[in-house]
Amino acid sequence: MPNPIVNYYKTADGRFIQLMMLQGDRVWPEVCELIERPELITDERFAASKDRFVNRVECIGLLREAFAARAARAVAGKNDRPGGRLGGRADPGRGPQRPAGARKTGTSAP
Repeated sequence: MPNPIVNYYKTADGRFIQLMMLQGDRVWPEVCELIERPELITDERFAASKDRFVNRVECIGLLREAFAARAARAVAGKNDRPGGRLGGRADPGRGPQRPAGARKTGTSAP
């Protein structure tokens, strides 16, 4: 079972949110605010990285439930700010992509 905040979660609209929180104790409060569960910040089961690891099955279950109740756009948009550690693009999965058939060498597709 992985680290609860280095994991991916399915959202209500069928998309996925990827968390890559390598400094867990520092960002845990932001994660809890993002999912609108501020009481988890001080919950002794999850308050520190070691606690989240010991209780990872329960923690992952709570995060799955929280993200499953929200659309990806709503989650990413909550923290879509310059320098934000959470979020990123307001519409995850809809970024610039190489056209089909384009080469990685920089040539463009016809």
